[in-house]
Amino acid sequence: SMSDEVLDLAETPDGVIWAGTNNGGLSRFDGGAWTTLTTDQGLPTMTVKSIAVDPADGSLWVGTLGVGAGLAHVVGGAVAAVYRGFTLSPGSDNVRATLVTRDREVWIGFDRGIARLNAGDFDEYDATTSVTALAEGAHGEIWFGTGSRGVGRYDAGQLRILPGGPPSGVIRDLFVDAAGVLWVATAGGAARFEGAAWLS
Repeated sequence: SMSDEVLDLAETPDGVIWAGTNNGGLSRFDGGAWTTLTTDQGLPTMTVKSIAVDPADGSLWVGTLGVGAGLAHVVGGAVAAVYRGFTLSPGSDNVRATLVTRDREVWIGFDRGIARLNAGDFDEYDATTSVTALAEGAHGEIWFGTGSRGVGRYDAGQLRILPGGPPSGVIRDLFVDAAGVLWVATAGGAARFEGAAWLS
């Protein structure tokens, strides 16, 4: 069984369901039974906030929270590597959001912004607040939701927070639909952004 508070869910191409839990590790369901990866198996912490699947190889990029947190790369059901250490947020290695783009770039949201994994290090972009959600746009731009400042966009080296904004600045999740419309889940309801205007 798996009775922990679940913070994120993902499915790998082999049909396995993965659950990130609050203080319960990373659990997997293979159709018959739950098994769990913990800090004993190399997970940075026991709280898994976000899971992104690389569809090309079925590996997982796992964001964790707490003391000793970081980004874990799970390959073949085992922790293969852990990445941590942010210049912009010294003393905090929380990874609150994870994204694998169509070009297989790995992006994360941390306590001060967004970062791209680059040869084992992070290229960091300052949003001056925590980033809680990530999504790739229709043209490869990176949309990010923040803990207090609403929604921002990273495109061609430029990061900006969108003016106006959704019903609440506290962003829970982002989703880009087939038409390229950005849907935003906030603490105050849902909204969508169609390139120029916010609609709710």
